[in-house]
Amino acid sequence: MNRSKIGYEFKVYPVGRGREIYRVFQIRADATFDELCFSILDLFDFDCDHMYEICLNNRPYDQDNLQCPRGACGPANTANTRLNDVGLTKGSKFLFHYDFGDDWKFNVSTVKVLEDFTSSVALPVKEKGKLRQY
Repeated sequence: MNRSKIGYEFKVYPVGRGREIYRVFQIRADATFDELCFSILDLFDFDCDHMYEICLNNRPYDQDNLQCPRGACGPANTANTRLNDVGLTKGSKFLFHYDFGDDWKFNVSTVKVLEDFTSSVALPVKEKGKLRQY
């Protein structure tokens, strides 16, 4: 399997609202978590003007979370960690926590591992519902 052609399909939804509001999209496996975060915000029409973290253990504010570079204390952050660095498989789930004041939390589920993904940008697959950031 050519690792450079691997991708993931994710379903993302605000916590507690997965049936009424969600986005499904595909992104390359060597994308950084920053790229994933920017893609999610773009798909929900959010401005990217706040800090965020990836909670691989689904616990916000945990010391092991991947922080955005503006808030990161250690070497593992969203800018230098790639999706394929953390061993995602079909069914893997984690939390995207955005804007620590408004406290947006999005569940992210790995729907598929794509073996022949060649797009350099995230591709929307399906969407349902709308969210208002402010």
